[in-house]
Amino acid sequence: MTPTLTLTYRFSSTDDFGWLQLRVETSWFSGTSGDWVQWQDVAEWPDALLRYPITAEAPVEVNWGFSEANGSNAVTVLGVSISPANSTGDLDVFVKLADHYEPRNRCETTFQTNYPQLADFARDVRLVVAKEKDVAVLTGQVLAFTHD
Repeated sequence: MTPTLTLTYRFSSTDDFGWLQLRVETSWFSGTSGDWVQWQDVAEWPDALLRYPITAEAPVEVNWGFSEANGSNAVTVLGVSISPANSTGDLDVFVKLADHYEPRNRCETTFQTNYPQLADFARDVRLVVAKEKDVAVLTGQVLAFTHD
């Protein structure tokens, strides 16, 4: 199975906020979650995704969620972190998804991708926010694992 991270965004009637949904599927884990996110926050993400090189000291990270009214108890509902996997240009994609209503229910998984796949994803995220495309999919690489 080819790992994927799928993004959809549905604008609300006011177009200020929308429902951002992420679905991650790997050989071992899958999960789906969503949260209310301002469209501008989603629109800014592709610029970060196109940064080259992405370094271990400065990974591309985004976290969407909520906190208490006083700003305490920040809860990540949707989180993605991208960092170098090796010296040959592969990238680790770490995905955290929590249930919007019960954040203790969560899925965390990782997969590898590369810069060309990340650039395609960034382009498609822009198109989703522009309402020109329904989904953006980051495709990963199938890795061979051995179990002893």
